[in-house]
Amino acid sequence: MTALPILASAAGFHSGKIYLQVESNGEAWYINPTSNNRYYLGRPDDAFAIMRGLGLGITNENLKQIPIGLINISGNDNDLDGLGNDLETAIGTDYNNPDTDGDDFLDKSEVESWNNPNGEGALPVNNALINNLKGRILLQVENNGEAWYLNPNDNKRYFLGRPQSAFEIMRQLGIGITNANLNQIPSSYVKAEKEISEHYSIDYPNSWNFSQNLQHSDAVYNKMTIVHDSLFEFSTGAGYLEILTLESGKDYTLGDFNVSAKTGAEKIYNEDFVLEVKPVKKQKFKYQTLVEYKTETFDKGAKLYADIMINTHKFIHMHMAIFNETDVKLYEDYFNDIIKDLKLVY
Repeated sequence: MTALPILASAAGFHSGKIYLQVESNGEAWYINPTSNNRYYLGRPDDAFAIMRGLGLGITNENLKQIPIGLINISGNDNDLDGLGNDLETAIGTDYNNPDTDGDDFLDKSEVESWNNPNGEGALPVNNALINNLKGRILLQVENNGEAWYLNPNDNKRYFLGRPQSAFEIMRQLGIGITNANLNQIPSSYVKAEKEISEHYSIDYPNSWNFSQNLQHSDAVYNKMTIVHDSLFEFSTGAGYLEILTLESGKDYTLGDFNVSAKTGAEKIYNEDFVLEVKPVKKQKFKYQTLVEYKTETFDKGAKLYADIMINTHKFIHMHMAIFNETDVKLYEDYFNDIIKDLKLVY
């Protein structure tokens, strides 16, 4: 794998590609052709969910005009013909027979040469269709929604069967990229929605793990009672987002939520703005060294805060912890998008 040295300025250059961060831990990203935003593939289940969430329906007739690409992935291969059982089920060949149509050519060799493994003759290739769909995730709407990735580098479709298979394919087809070049591509995510009754509705990356704790009758934050606590843990382990709903019989203002300093961290900004018609205070602290805080370790990471004043007796407090410097920009972008999409329910 070689790193992409210079990033072309045209958005179409990235369209549909998969990039691997060569300066980090090989994290994989998919560039959605319709928006040219990047989506983090994360764990196998995350990659599979993102691929299906961004998929485009296609008929069997059109799909048959796009050649199949083969790649070595894990999974069962009953007839040992080089085609996994899942793939053979998707294309209609017999995974217990290496030569489904009995023409003395193995199913795999016919797929590779784009001949019909279920009958006679060569299969059609529709270059106009391929050029229109390259880089897309295609879902077989007339079958069971089987997913395929049309690789823009070789114009072949790759079967995204099980989550682990989809993950392996994404990584094997990936192109190395530096962090600086990757950061020039806007990030996005497939959204999951969670409504916290009488408090707020939030859209967040569907790969994050959500939990809530309603046992907070005696707990306080900033001298206010915690009436609801939501926790969103990043699938990568890079940090978390916690959202507290706070209430009090006393009057408070956003000034009471100002964080003047944090040990080992520099205050980067303190912003005031309006969400819907409610005032918001947003703050960012960036750690300059390796800092251990209780059970958390920040390797030049950051802490982000946003406090929303519903009224003088009720506030929404958002706190994001980002453990590593390399993850700060990505998750800060997520933090800003989540605030922008947040819907207040009160």
